[in-house]
Amino acid sequence: EASAVKPAIACLSAVLAAMDPSDWPSAKAPFEVLVSFCLNSRPKVRKKAHDGVLHVLASIRDTAALAPASAVLLAVCEKILPGPEAVIKGAAPSLKTSEAQAVLHRAVNDALHLLSLLRLVLPLMTPAVSAAVCELTLKLYGLNQRFLSRGATAALAAVLSAPNSRWSAKSLGLLLDGVLSQQGFWDPKDADLQLAVAGLIADGFARLHELDGGQAAGRL
Repeated sequence: EASAVKPAIACLSAVLAAMDPSDWPSAKAPFEVLVSFCLNSRPKVRKKAHDGVLHVLASIRDTAALAPASAVLLAVCEKILPGPEAVIKGAAPSLKTSEAQAVLHRAVNDALHLLSLLRLVLPLMTPAVSAAVCELTLKLYGLNQRFLSRGATAALAAVLSAPNSRWSAKSLGLLLDGVLSQQGFWDPKDADLQLAVAGLIADGFARLHELDGGQAAGRL
């Protein structure tokens, strides 16, 4: 039951957030468990796990523990975010069968749940890891799946607009270039996506201008 799991998640996240950074190797497995709850089928459990991961990353952001914690999240992203495309390509001839549709549904749901987490934590991860995650996220546009595109946009916006991001102007500019290169995949009939992408680009240029006005001007 969610009522039993939620207190356990809160306790786990509190312990991880309070750990000495030098002890992080022993925290890797518990942190992986915490992250796994972010994909749980129960919304209240996912929400608690999202809050827990956010709390842990915020607590260790200025410590040596951030790199291994970010690596755990990258490993999950490398497994989950390519999932929908792998299912579509692997099951293309039989995609209309109920079994194939069920597999695709699970893969898309897992990706959406993970994107919801990334909206919160991408700016807190190490720049190198968050850049790798953004590369994986950009590829979701090519699937032309409405909700995946919206979720990807929200996750990318977290990086492009975050005032506390540690991304350099160069890295931010390259990400903005990557976003703009996906224009062909933005469904013109999806007004919500169009508005979200417009906001994403506007915020990205505003943030880039704060860091390096020359780079922002050069892209207009």
